[in-house]
Amino acid sequence: MFFSDTLSLTARVRQGCIISAVLLCVYDVIRRLESSRLGCWVSGCYIGCILYAYDLVLRSASICDVQKIIDLCVYELHCVPKK
Repeated sequence: MFFSDTLSLTARVRQGCIISAVLLCVYDVIRRLESSRLGCWVSGCYIGCILYAYDLVLRSASICDVQKIIDLCVYELHCVPKK
């Protein structure tokens, strides 16, 4: 197993910022996916959902599980209360 170097975060999203609610929503969806146990795991690390910038990659060894992951994402994102 290989690990990259650590890095320090120099920028943050301020509490109350418009984007903070969106990021929290995305974080909640990822946590829900992880707790569902759907998708890929490597050495106990969940890699079934990978985010980078505005890209989202869903990974699974089974096409049936991919559909379940997509269904879960749709459900979670539609359950978000609208203001």
